[in-house]
Amino acid sequence: MKKCTLIFLSLLANCLFVFSNPNYLFKSSKDKIVVHFKLENNLIIIPVQINNSSTLNFILDTGLKNTIITELSYNDTLEIKDAELTYLRGLGSAEPVQVYESKNNMLSIDSAQIFNQSLFVIMENVFHMSERFGIPIHGIIGHFTLQNFISEIDYTKRKLTLYNRKNYKFPTSKRWRKFPIEIINDKPYINGKIVTEIGDTVNVKLLMDTGASQALWIDVRTDEKLTLPTNNISANLGLGLNGQITGHMGRVPELLLGDLRFKKVISGFPDSASLGDYLSIDKRNGSIGSDIFRRFKIILDYEGGFVYLKKNSRYRSPFKYNSSGIEIGTPNVYQSVFMVYGVDEKSPAYEAGLKVGDELFSINGEFLHDKKLKDVNGIFDIKRPKEFNILVLRNGKLERISFKLNKIF
Repeated sequence: MKKCTLIFLSLLANCLFVFSNPNYLFKSSKDKIVVHFKLENNLIIIPVQINNSSTLNFILDTGLKNTIITELSYNDTLEIKDAELTYLRGLGSAEPVQVYESKNNMLSIDSAQIFNQSLFVIMENVFHMSERFGIPIHGIIGHFTLQNFISEIDYTKRKLTLYNRKNYKFPTSKRWRKFPIEIINDKPYINGKIVTEIGDTVNVKLLMDTGASQALWIDVRTDEKLTLPTNNISANLGLGLNGQITGHMGRVPELLLGDLRFKKVISGFPDSASLGDYLSIDKRNGSIGSDIFRRFKIILDYEGGFVYLKKNSRYRSPFKYNSSGIEIGTPNVYQSVFMVYGVDEKSPAYEAGLKVGDELFSINGEFLHDKKLKDVNGIFDIKRPKEFNILVLRNGKLERISFKLNKIF
């Protein structure tokens, strides 16, 4: 964790509750609260205050139970209650990480206040999310934020609306699809089907995970009919709490949710070392992520056990994958400086000699001094083969790296 002021203390608060539920409070004359969010790499980033802190940026993650503070900047001061040292284990093959567990906190999202919340503060910045997103990211907020409300997520308008359940009227239009969800260990699961390369149809239980930017993750160990696609590549699938998640990327021929059909879905297939027994604990076959959810307007009803989906303009968008094998980040979110944070082995960029730590200077003759990280990443999201000529700064010298992307799957 960067040098910052972090204060652990216990506070007593006297509150007037508007509703009978002792865990939350609407400070509003209306029955709903609208929260505008940022959408980065398909992930929802909402403004949150913890115990009257300054406004912090959190990724909204329905696949996470509690709230995790992953990093603080030099000037951040955070007050949390009743903190005790403990350890957390998640995805990745490394050892558990040391964290402070804190209980009885108050989270504020706009004028909604949520009480009695547990959170974890990671003492080492293992995710480097601000560097990977190009904007300040302070943590991940779990589904406890949503479970007391009827939650509507509008990816097109980038709005999260929290409704008081008491007066909410559920949609009846045929444009909405209603699916039952199962809550296991406080996490939502939805049932679907996967059509394999040989035409088998496999029933799957999938964690609903808005904190995953990809469309789909599949654990092939959970059913003998689930196999790695013939056309696949080795890839780093992301960072878990306990390190890098490795595996393969490929296309699932078809994913079915009721009468909704998604074809040629780009999916991650984590390897056993990264997963351990993590997915088998709740007997799921994998996770469904934000590259699916962003194609809908969503209503989540944890208490009732249903999710409602309505197609938006992105529903038929093709599933794309950056096959360059490059992960790009920025060491300073306030400057246009872009570094290579990772390069997949055997990828075109790796074979051409691109290395971790290279600073990107220009791409195809276009200088990057006025770009944002999402703009640079967008250059590699292509629909057809394309050649790249990249000028990088390495050990104080400019080097030219050239490679061509070919369609892999």
